[in-house]
Amino acid sequence: MTGKDLKKLGRSQLLELMVAQGRELEEVRERLAEAEARLEERKLVVNEAGSIAEAALALNGVFEAAEAASAQYMENIRELSERQQRQYAQWEEENKKKADEILEKARRGAEVILNSAQEERRRLEEEAREQCRILEEETRRRCERMLNSPQQKADDGGEESYEE
Repeated sequence: MTGKDLKKLGRSQLLELMVAQGRELEEVRERLAEAEARLEERKLVVNEAGSIAEAALALNGVFEAAEAASAQYMENIRELSERQQRQYAQWEEENKKKADEILEKARRGAEVILNSAQEERRRLEEEAREQCRILEEETRRRCERMLNSPQQKADDGGEESYEE
């Protein structure tokens, strides 16, 4: 399986691959145990045959094969683990970037809303001040008319007029 193929795999597929590798390791261990058992049998045969040199050659071949299989398996596990670590680091970096972007967008949105609310508050305050000023002016005029009205009444002959 190539590096590109592994990069395309999801977490569950990678885990399945690791489980399969684990099973393969168990199989290799079983074969190693079987080879060691056969080796013990061969030792007996060699002892019976009396040829130490032949036994050493046979042992070397068995151990070399088992060692090579074990080394290959361990290398495969290391490579897979490194690829997974790189993939996880990449995903983590991508997720961090996305989270930072979302936070920044939320901050900008909150700032826009806050600015809009403050602008609306200022506008409403100005309107309220203007309405208060108008009402105050109207009230002042009415009061002046009311205060001046008795005088007008005396001057006009008694007619009351509180018109605006």
